[in-house]
Amino acid sequence: MSNWLAALNGDPLPWLLEDNTPAVQHMALRLLLDRSPDDPAVRQARAAAMRTGPIAAILGAQNPGGYWLKPGPGYGPKYTGTVWQLVFLDQMGADGTDQRIQAALCRGEFQTRPLPGPKPLEEDSGPRPSLVVDPLRHRG
Repeated sequence: MSNWLAALNGDPLPWLLEDNTPAVQHMALRLLLDRSPDDPAVRQARAAAMRTGPIAAILGAQNPGGYWLKPGPGYGPKYTGTVWQLVFLDQMGADGTDQRIQAALCRGEFQTRPLPGPKPLEEDSGPRPSLVVDPLRHRG
């Protein structure tokens, strides 16, 4: 961990690592504790996050055709269109290899235009790799 912890009044890690919020737990393990995606605790938290909370709700609202609300480019309506849902899923650490996410990413409109990446966590660190889009980029 870096200097951010020294600036706080207490250690938030026990709270961030609680089992009742698996998406938060997964992101804390990956981004704050630098655990590998293959670490058993990371894998368990990510699997639980896919089944509960906001990730499950967003995926549950997906149309069987792989989009949210309406087919097409997916940028609108704001905050509820397909691109927005993929951004939210990425920001929550959803598993980009999940077939529902792949169905959205493999739609024609995303084959020619890359999705914008997340903003840097720190100014000098550069952007973190996308947890959702990278699996599509690395497919054979």
